[in-house]
Amino acid sequence: MLVALTLGTIHAQTPAPAGVGSWYTATTYVVKPGMMEEFRALVIKELNPAAKKGGLQQSQVWRFATGNPDRVLRITLHGSLADRDGPTAAEKGMGAEAYRAYLKKRIALVTATNAYIGRQRLDMGYTVAGSPAPRLAERYVVQIAQGRNAEYLKYVQAFLAAAKKTGHQRAAGQIVFGPNAGTFVSNTYYASWADLEKGRPPDRSMSASELAAFTQLNSNGLITVVSRDVMTYDAEMSMAPPAASR
Repeated sequence: MLVALTLGTIHAQTPAPAGVGSWYTATTYVVKPGMMEEFRALVIKELNPAAKKGGLQQSQVWRFATGNPDRVLRITLHGSLADRDGPTAAEKGMGAEAYRAYLKKRIALVTATNAYIGRQRLDMGYTVAGSPAPRLAERYVVQIAQGRNAEYLKYVQAFLAAAKKTGHQRAAGQIVFGPNAGTFVSNTYYASWADLEKGRPPDRSMSASELAAFTQLNSNGLITVVSRDVMTYDAEMSMAPPAASR
C-alpha cells in the first residue's frame, strides 16, 4: 500500500481521476530460510544506492510478521507507467553488467518473487505529511462484490472518520495488473503490537449504535477478505522520501 501505500505522492505526468494517485509496483520476495540478513544486506548495500543513483526517489520495505515470515514486500512509486519502458532505476545506477551480477545474487537468496502494479487510492486513505515512518501495519487485501464499489467507499470513509479520531493513518491502493487484479489493498498503521491489540479505530472510537451502523455497511457479502496480515516496517531497507526523514 501500500500505502497511498507510501508516505508521499509523486505527481503523475498525466492527470489522474479524482481520488486516484500515483502508479506503484509492489514486489514480494520469499527469502530462503536463514538468508534474511544476507538479503537485507544486498538491498541496503547494493540495490538502494544504485536505485537512488538511477533516479528512484523513495521505496518502502515491509517484512511480514504473519503467514510466511520470510516474505519481504517492496513498494516503489512511478511518475507514470512510462517509467517501466526503460531500464529500472537500479539498472541505470549499476550499469547492465553489474545489474546482471546483482540479479544472480538475489536469485541465490530467494525462492519466489511475486509482483503487481497498482494505483494509489487517495480517497480511501488518511496520511499526514511529514509523519515519521510507520512501525507496524495491518494489511488487508479485499475483494468487493461486483457493482458495489461505491458502497465500499462509503464503508472506508466511515473507517477513516474513526481513524482520524484515534490518530491512526491508513494508506490504500487498488491492484490493476497482476494477481487479484481489481482488489483493494490497505495498510492501517499502528505504533506497536500493544497498540494493535487495543483494536481497530472503529472499535475504539464508535459508540455501540455507531459501530452497529458501521458494521451494517458491510452487509450482504460486500467485502470478501482475501488476506489479512501484519507487517513490520524495515527502515534500513527502505528509501524514505525527504518529508518522512524530517
